[in-house]
Amino acid sequence: MDSIISTPRLKLILLTKAERESPEFQWLHRLHSNEKSMFWMLGGPSDSVEKTEKLISNYLPADEEAGGGYRAVYTVHRTDEPSEFIGIITISSLDSTSLPLPESLTIPATEAATTLTIEVAYSYLPAGWG
Repeated sequence: MDSIISTPRLKLILLTKAERESPEFQWLHRLHSNEKSMFWMLGGPSDSVEKTEKLISNYLPADEEAGGGYRAVYTVHRTDEPSEFIGIITISSLDSTSLPLPESLTIPATEAATTLTIEVAYSYLPAGWG
C-alpha cells in the first residue's frame, strides 16, 4: 500500500500514528470536534482531546495477525496548500460488528472465507466540501 497518493488536487497520506502532540492528532481532533463534519455521528462531535484519542485509536493500522482485520486511513490535504488538512478516508474490512449488507451485496458462503469485503468511508471538514 502506498504511503502517499497524489492527485492533481489532493495529497493522501497514510496514517500510521496519531500521538497526542502530533500534527496528525491535531488534524483529527479538529475534524472530530467540528459540529458540521460530525453531525451524523451518534455520539456527536468530540468535546475533549480524551474523546478524540479514544476515537482515533480505531484509525491506527489493525494487526491482521491478531484478527483485527484490514484497516487503512489516509489523511487528505489540498495540494495547492500542503498544510491544509481537509479530511480522512478510511478503508476497513467488514466483520460481525459492521452493519449488515443487503442480500444483493452479500458474498456466497462458499466464497466468504477467501474474499475480503471492505468498506470505504470519508469525513471532511467544511473547507473540503464542494
